[in-house]
Amino acid sequence: MKTVSTAFKAAQKAPAAVSVRRVSYKRRYWVQATNSYTWEASWTLLPENEVVSVSPITGKLDTDRLNEFKISNVNLVLKNERRQWKAGKRGGYFGATDTYPYGFEPYWTKFKIESGYELDGVATYTPMFVGVAVDFKTESSSDT
Repeated sequence: MKTVSTAFKAAQKAPAAVSVRRVSYKRRYWVQATNSYTWEASWTLLPENEVVSVSPITGKLDTDRLNEFKISNVNLVLKNERRQWKAGKRGGYFGATDTYPYGFEPYWTKFKIESGYELDGVATYTPMFVGVAVDFKTESSSDT
């Protein structure tokens, strides 16, 4: 179960507190030596100006585990004016690099969505959702 501190609760009530969010991702790539896929070791922060919208994150109480909630789906809309989310695109998020010559696999890219507050220039976050992308849809009319 996720808990928050008394300071977190007090900061949310403070008039100077500003709500913030953070979206990060880990890409999946092929490892030739083991003939398997693996994820990057660390999260990559997605610039806030790339995030168009995040659907409401709602949870249902897990009937099998005490004090846990399950989140089923979240829709994340991201800018794509340079087609940077296209699989294999050179210079895109999934293209090959010197370190990753086979590029990255979009399917099952991990996304983490965090919410929090900023008070006196210091941001504090709580993870709200961590899951994998199972479907990518492109809207050319809106570049998302």
